Amino acid sequence: MELHGWVKKAVDTFMDGEYHIVYRNDGSSHVKQLRPTYSEWYADPLLYTENGKSCVFMEVYDRFADKGYIGVSEFDGNGVLQRPKKVIEEPFHMSFPLTFRYGNSVYMIPETVGGGALRIYEKGSSIYEWRQIRAIEEITGCVDSVVYIREGSSDINIFTCKENADNKLMTGLRWYILRGGIDGECVDNSRKLPDECREYGYGVRNGGPVFEKDGSLYRIIQKSTERIYGESIEIRRLSIDSDGRYSEHKVRELSLDDFDVSTLPLTTHRVGIHTYGCENGIEITDMFVARASLRNMIRKQIKKRM
Repeated sequence: MELHGWVKKAVDTFMDGEYHIVYRNDGSSHVKQLRPTYSEWYADPLLYTENGKSCVFMEVYDRFADKGYIGVSEFDGNGVLQRPKKVIEEPFHMSFPLTFRYGNSVYMIPETVGGGALRIYEKGSSIYEWRQIRAIEEITGCVDSVVYIREGSSDINIFTCKENADNKLMTGLRWYILRGGIDGECVDNSRKLPDECREYGYGVRNGGPVFEKDGSLYRIIQKSTERIYGESIEIRRLSIDSDGRYSEHKVRELSLDDFDVSTLPLTTHRVGIHTYGCENGIEITDMFVARASLRNMIRKQIKKRM
């Protein structure tokens, strides 16, 4: 084996990649963390607020099963995010648990690309109760979907990201409309997107919910590079004109430098962030780190014997 092969093997054996949840009160410089455990790490934190109380839905990645499920974390009385509890698990990987309100109900459209369709779940009487109500088979190969519902309209706009089969760090934006509501016909409206959004690129993938502020709409973008999945976050103002044509332009960019985390071990290397949200006075993101870890070597040996 050539020298670089030995180096790669050593890195793969002793280095571990994982996500931490990083959050703070909006405008504060004091950052708190929800750190991974030996068996799981946490990513895609998406805030949900009901009756003035916020919680965080997230991907919980099982290191041994090599797939994620959807969990939810609540804040304690001191504003500290607790360990998540499982709410939805399927035989395939799940992540990016985007929630939205429609009519008198709350719905979730997590990433379920491994299940062959975009799936919609409806919330029950609590944040821990969800049931699948629809699998949209017209939407396949897509990840990290977000929703926009125009005031006064019954249509549900879904902006989702088609993965490039040859390079999954690259995605192209797609726009689908559920005509008349959750059970409505699914129409592909992607032709009204600009070429720079539809074509595969490293700065297209959704990195958080579409949100409204001061009368304008914004889309959160996850920016990757050829080597890094989720290096920074970009916020773009979007508009849809009277002819239904879509456009967007950058207004802000966030990086690791905007979240001062000084409590990580010296063996840890911060890499990037890739999901972001700000709601009800809480600002939250996920931070990907690489670190030297004997646990990674032990865990890989255990997995080989399972």
